[in-house]
Formats: sequence, structure tokens, C-alpha cells
Amino acid sequence: MDSWYCCGLSLQNARLSNMDSIFWREWPSPEGPLLLAVVCDGVGSTRDGAFASHYSTRALAVWQEETDSSRLGLSLRDRVLDINREVIKAARNKNLDAATTLSALLISKGRYVLVHVGDSRVYQCDGAELCQLSQDNLSDSGKLTACIGRWDTLTVQYEEGEADRKSFLLCTDGFYKRIAKDELQKEVNQIHGRRAERMLERLARRAIDLGETDNISAILLQSKK
Repeated sequence: MDSWYCCGLSLQNARLSNMDSIFWREWPSPEGPLLLAVVCDGVGSTRDGAFASHYSTRALAVWQEETDSSRLGLSLRDRVLDINREVIKAARNKNLDAATTLSALLISKGRYVLVHVGDSRVYQCDGAELCQLSQDNLSDSGKLTACIGRWDTLTVQYEEGEADRKSFLLCTDGFYKRIAKDELQKEVNQIHGRRAERMLERLARRAIDLGETDNISAILLQSKK
């Protein structure tokens, strides 16, 4: 089974605070290594978006520690739906205005599970084409139509697919909005191993140079094969 190179960054840009939150961890199991990566972007139009994003990544970190290796994908989906209800309840109890995007990728036994809501993105690259796996939950006017912490009823995107010999990029909209897809594709294809962290930093600075003011967060996962 694959083991993975993993790196990430989360930069406070021209905002008063960084509402993004990221998490990744690889851990052993009887069936081989498991990997969970999560990117959350607190919704900027809410006062307490950072609460929602940080709560979500912490909750999935605990889920990762406590879950067993059976029914992982559906368990992750159900946990995300529970997190939505928990954030809504906590916000009501504490008089918070809190919402976040959430993109989670679980890799197990050569396959991935994607659980996603919002407009952060998950890309897959096979050494040639960069493919967007996640769907942007946006209206024609650019407003979020789904996110964690805003609506009691939530439909999340759930997908499974092959993960062998692939690379995956999880990122907030601050990372991808200013950078052309072909530039992202070129960078992900060319970078391997330890140089990947410098690639993320270079692309983040590139987004800022192009005028990005939002916070910028990303995680890159690359198979060691």
C-alpha cells in the first residue's frame, strides 16, 4: 500500500484574522496506512467563522483517533453531518455567527473517500491532468449554497475513487482563485517529496502578488511510489 508525502500551509493574508484551519495525519492499520486530510475556510461574512473551521478540524482529528478501520468512508460522512449540527448548536448557545467550508479526503487501501461542502477544493493529479474532484457549492451570484454551521439540513458531496500513484491538492479559495489551472497542474506535476512545501509557498506568494487578499491554505498529498 502507498505511503504519502504530506505538507501544508495556512497563511494569514490581508485579513484581521485567519479563519482557515487545516489538518492531516497518516496512521497505521492492519490493512495498511490510512491518511486523513482536511481543509476548512471559515466563512468571511460570519463574525465567528474561525470557531466553525477550528471546531471542524479538531472534531475530525478526534474522529481519526477513535475510529476503527471498518466502514471508514460512511463513518466520515456521518461525522461531518454531526459536526454541522454541533456547530449550529454551539453557535446558538454562545450567540455566535459561525460557518465554514469543509473538504476532507480519506485514503485507505489504494482508494480515496471525498467528503465535501462549500467552495474550498480538492484536486487530483495523475501526472498529467489536474482534475477537480470537489463541486463548488455556489450560486450564480457567488454566494455559498452549502456549508457547515448555517443550515440544519445539509447535503454533502460524497465520492470514492482510485488513489494509487496519484497526487491530491486540498485548498481554500484564497489559494486557487487567482492561479490558472494550467499553472497549478504544471507545479503539482513537477514537484515531488520535500520540495512540495516550497511549491505551496511559491504558489501562495504568487496568489498574493496577483492581488489575493483572502487567507490562503493548502495541503498537498503525494504517493511515494
